[in-house]
Amino acid sequence: MSAEFLHDKLAGLLQGTGMGSPLHVLEETDSTNDQALALARDGAPHGTVVLALTQTSGRGRLGRIWSNRHGDSLCLSLLLRPGGTMKEAGLLTFHAGLAVHRALTGMTGLPFHIKWPNDILWENRKVCGILTESVSKDGRADCVVVGFGCNLNQKEEHFPLEIRQRAISLAQLTGRTWDIADTAAAILAEMALTLTESWKQVLEDWKLRCASLGKNVRVATGGDILDAVLLDVDPDGALLLKLPDGPVRRIHSAEIL
Repeated sequence: MSAEFLHDKLAGLLQGTGMGSPLHVLEETDSTNDQALALARDGAPHGTVVLALTQTSGRGRLGRIWSNRHGDSLCLSLLLRPGGTMKEAGLLTFHAGLAVHRALTGMTGLPFHIKWPNDILWENRKVCGILTESVSKDGRADCVVVGFGCNLNQKEEHFPLEIRQRAISLAQLTGRTWDIADTAAAILAEMALTLTESWKQVLEDWKLRCASLGKNVRVATGGDILDAVLLDVDPDGALLLKLPDGPVRRIHSAEIL
């Protein structure tokens, strides 16, 4: 599928969603998030979408590198201008995770779950990761770029050896080939819907899809490894962890291992 064909198909699918106006579809780029941030600096509006068939320097959370084979993955960034505080902008990660879960579950019928704060998993293997980056202006959120990296059509041998047992594609799970435009449209339509919902509703629905709640987890934070029970995610998006020695600890920045 060429970038031109993909552009025309996706533009048609996105009509009426408020997403993808404008829509940029590239054969190759370094990072769709970087491209979206550059467009934001030039005044691009809310709903701008950047999609690439190949991403050479994509990045995930905590500085990890995320790359893909040509056309095998969904490499997509969405520019939002929600206004509000930087704290409120950070909560859009939850909107995005919920949107992807709804879209992929609706498309496949499979029991995916969300790993706090930004991964969509099948069992313990990642299908989609989300990276949210915000830019402030005068203490407010000038823009938020939400990057989606979804494994669509890779075979097991296409993943680097070091992540082969921790990643999986929709094709591996379903035995069929997945269309980039159809998948992008489904995710963006669900994202548009979550943006109309209250934060309370989004968080409640997100929690229903988080398999770790109420379970023992191992969490890396600030150089420490904590073994605890994940009691809840509070209204600010922070983890509430019950440590073995009794106290409840509230953590914003961490990784569930």
